[in-house]
Amino acid sequence: MSDNQNEKEENVFPWKEKMRQAGQGDTGSVLELCEEIRPIVEGFSRNGMFRSLFSAEDTRSMASLAALEFMMGYEGDTPDREIPYLLRRVIRCRLYDEARRLQTRQRYEVPDTSQVSEDNDGDKGHSFQTGWQDGETPETLLLSAERSSRIQNALKMLNPKEQEVLRAIYAENKSSSEIARQWHCTSRYVIMVKHNALNKLKILLKDSD
Repeated sequence: MSDNQNEKEENVFPWKEKMRQAGQGDTGSVLELCEEIRPIVEGFSRNGMFRSLFSAEDTRSMASLAALEFMMGYEGDTPDREIPYLLRRVIRCRLYDEARRLQTRQRYEVPDTSQVSEDNDGDKGHSFQTGWQDGETPETLLLSAERSSRIQNALKMLNPKEQEVLRAIYAENKSSSEIARQWHCTSRYVIMVKHNALNKLKILLKDSD
């Protein structure tokens, strides 16, 4: 191997080592990883297709969360030099999933949730109007079934982020703004995760009737 090739190998960021350390709670490694993924995240925030659906800030939030979730649990053996390509695939898949969910909501739902203010603490009492019968909003289904085994089983079928946002809002009485500060994202993204979780929960509860 030539000296130039050796130098290139030595300059590769130690992704796997930093991800392992971050997974063990090393804050310094988490910060280093965040800095390394910044150019990747920024690239997605400028992508025309995603910008037509999400704001640049929301795209950054979703991309960063997808990358961090992947890195904190990574146990593979992909060479360090190939990790950035792997991260791009992970982020792209997450954004495609979020885009499909958004387009599905827009197709089948009447309300315009973009009118919800990011500073609105409406999650402490705000109810999405989705065209269901009176008294059958996702919130009432969630609260009325809270102590039943049916709701517990349904909650386990949500992804970790959806479970977390419902627990924070309904068990810990936190607002979307408070959750957004904890997640380092926008309130609009928190509301989107909540809305996805409640819609999925309603379907799961109906299917289990």
